[in-house]
Amino acid sequence: MKLVEPCCYVKQLNNYFPEDDDVSFLYHSGDVLLQDVTDWMLRRSCQYPGLNVTLAVPCLTPDFAQLLGNKKKEKAYSAGHNTDYPLIRSLSLVTRSIDGLDDYMLASFDHIAITRNLSLQAVTMAVGENRASRHLTLTGGLVQTVTPGIHLMVLTKTLDKYNLIQPMLDSHLRLHKIK
Repeated sequence: MKLVEPCCYVKQLNNYFPEDDDVSFLYHSGDVLLQDVTDWMLRRSCQYPGLNVTLAVPCLTPDFAQLLGNKKKEKAYSAGHNTDYPLIRSLSLVTRSIDGLDDYMLASFDHIAITRNLSLQAVTMAVGENRASRHLTLTGGLVQTVTPGIHLMVLTKTLDKYNLIQPMLDSHLRLHKIK
């Protein structure tokens, strides 16, 4: 069992993630927050010209919205292109409600969809269609506040697994788009 702890999640994720060919099953005790894992994923998959990020959660906490807004403004350096580029090129949100979030926090998102039919929690990241090795998908027990109990997160890194989840999220974004 791969248990991730909040004290050293970066080291543990770095160790656990390349261990399997394309899927890592990670457990936590409700104290490894989605904010932390998302930040690690952004750094792990970042590549010129920036990431397309889609987030599907029933609700979004103001703390997590603030983190995403800050990451959207952040730049990364590409030695190959000798330039800075946005860490996140496109940021999309699929959720059940945006209650409790002010306009400033919502402005960070390029696309927002509100649907009552959201049946999963997921974070997907991709660097364009032509880079098959840079597609990350996180699903499962994603918590934004400490929630005691055993939670399972599934982290995948292949285009095939990404293509299982992303079309469903894209469908929500097309059908239920408010922004």
